[in-house]
Amino acid sequence: MKTRHITRATMLLCGLVLLAPPVLADNDCRRDPQTFTLKIKLKQNKPVAVTHKGKDAEIFHVCMGDTIEWKISGWGRKDFYVEFERQVPTNGPAKKPANNGKILVTIAGGDARPGGDYKYLIGVVGGGEWDPRVIVDR
Repeated sequence: MKTRHITRATMLLCGLVLLAPPVLADNDCRRDPQTFTLKIKLKQNKPVAVTHKGKDAEIFHVCMGDTIEWKISGWGRKDFYVEFERQVPTNGPAKKPANNGKILVTIAGGDARPGGDYKYLIGVVGGGEWDPRVIVDR
């Protein structure tokens, strides 16, 4: 009796797997562009972490055409900037100041390329800086 029950459960699960849409593997950019919100955590007016949906985003993977929005987490300061070092994976200048408490960039133009690794600074005006990275997947 137990064997039959397990077999039915296994068959049901197999059927659900076949009906589910395929899940793309990490680092696979065969999807439509998306927008990601990264939250900057401050401590004593200095950036100390950047997160996406509560998880560490110090190294954040995106695809060409994706948009990143940076915001200060909580009720922190709104005068901050993002400044890409050496290469800029977006159009416009390397330093992007906040506008209404956020910075919005699309990964396209500039030096953007699949496989690119872009180090940048998050800085708070009158405070400190922190240096995470954005990696453009293929």
